[in-house]
Amino acid sequence: MAGEFSKKIGDEGEKIVDFIFGEILNFNISCNLSIDCNRPKEHKRISAKSDRTTHGIDGLIYYVSPLQDYILDIGVISSKCTSKPYPKNPAKILKEYIKDLAETLECFNYSKEKSLINQNASNVKQTETIGILVWHSFEDDLTFDLVSKTSNIHIDNELSFDKIILLDNNRLNFLFESIYISKQIYGTDNIDFVYHNTGLNFTRQQEGKMFGKEFPIQYLYSNIILLRITNKKNTEFHIYVNELFDIESFNLLIGFIKQFDYLETLDKTIIYYREYNGQLDNSLGKQLFQSLQKIEVKGFPINFRNIK
Repeated sequence: MAGEFSKKIGDEGEKIVDFIFGEILNFNISCNLSIDCNRPKEHKRISAKSDRTTHGIDGLIYYVSPLQDYILDIGVISSKCTSKPYPKNPAKILKEYIKDLAETLECFNYSKEKSLINQNASNVKQTETIGILVWHSFEDDLTFDLVSKTSNIHIDNELSFDKIILLDNNRLNFLFESIYISKQIYGTDNIDFVYHNTGLNFTRQQEGKMFGKEFPIQYLYSNIILLRITNKKNTEFHIYVNELFDIESFNLLIGFIKQFDYLETLDKTIIYYREYNGQLDNSLGKQLFQSLQKIEVKGFPINFRNIK
């Protein structure tokens, strides 16, 4: 029974990974892959009787980066979803998860699977491999912020990897509430992700392609999602902020969005804060807000576990 229960939870975790990266973020994701281990003794699990021979990959994505010219981004995804609450002291378990993913990344970089991806990529000069650790608790609240509680953990210096991104309940639900719900309302074809000027995406700037269907893995770090939406005859800029509203952050955000004047004839900008309750109607923010034409502020609460 225990084995069947674990398999059920694993299957649910894989369903979340496929849904988030495939349906929400537009990736052509490959799931349940196995690669050879190049360091059998060093990567041997403590509980195992024999050396390690393979690493499992729960999801694999790749695309040509819209943030830097001639760069191929590859995301190696590990799912650690659970029916239990997050541990009260999650650092130890998180370090184990990171170690396992880091070892997978190390061997993936020498794998035939990566070589094949590189061979089939065009207009690329460099590849960046990024680990993505999806740790979702079905028991804890959807807005549970594990990332902030584990930001100061010490990672073994001997591990060989460039980047690992942690996606917890809070970040997964934010992707659903912002991108997926927008797709349901406006249709996938009418929504593009907006790319900021990094100083390294000259080609896109020159071609006027600072928005598109590719979601940069690096945006998974962010508490802001930027969407360009075609709404009937209008072009709208929708900004989702995964924070409660306050006037200081609003002032900073207004300065930030002025950088995106290349989005082609915007008819309206809508800023969504978590649980916004009309605070700009008070005397503190009213004068500033009234001076901003074509800008609306709204709130957004949604539950991604209800998806069928």
